[in-house]
Amino acid sequence: MVASTVCCFCKFAGGERAVLAHLRRRHAGLLAPRGAGRAKGPICHLCGYRHDNIERPGWARRRKVYERGSRAQTLGEVDTRRRHFKFSPIRVPPRAKKISEVSFIHTPCPGPYLGQPDPQGRRFCTRCNRPHHEVPRVGDRYYMVLGGSGMASGEVAFPLVFGEGGTFRAEPPVLLSEAPWLRDKLERLRGSSASPG
Repeated sequence: MVASTVCCFCKFAGGERAVLAHLRRRHAGLLAPRGAGRAKGPICHLCGYRHDNIERPGWARRRKVYERGSRAQTLGEVDTRRRHFKFSPIRVPPRAKKISEVSFIHTPCPGPYLGQPDPQGRRFCTRCNRPHHEVPRVGDRYYMVLGGSGMASGEVAFPLVFGEGGTFRAEPPVLLSEAPWLRDKLERLRGSSASPG
């Protein structure tokens, strides 16, 4: 009997070769970067990330971390009913003087979806067992917040606006200590993340 292997990013299962082929075909953009080398710590031989699968309220599911040299990435699966969620912490290298690039990748839920959209434009997703939008709506705004004990200036919010063509447009970053209105708004979202709404 051949042991079944489960995909690192979805529920697909099969033999290890089948899962590797599935990863390269369906999740190629999510695999750990090959050019940067092997990540630190015990990594998954399938996706190249260090897995953090412990369930924590308010955190993304299936969290993964890649850290190598000056590059760090974190991935996770989120419940879109929640307004705020955390990913695994990543460490800034001790000798780093600046962050040269911050990027954000959003992969829509692949479904499958059933039926026609409701008045809010949502369709029933058999993967999530509930109706939701297939992709973010044009004009939807997200905030990616970076912070931590190593940031002397405090938390920085990166506004991301979903636009035409299925891409996110980044707006200038905002220092939360200088934008009390945004800090209060994000605090309200953090408070509302205790239960799906």
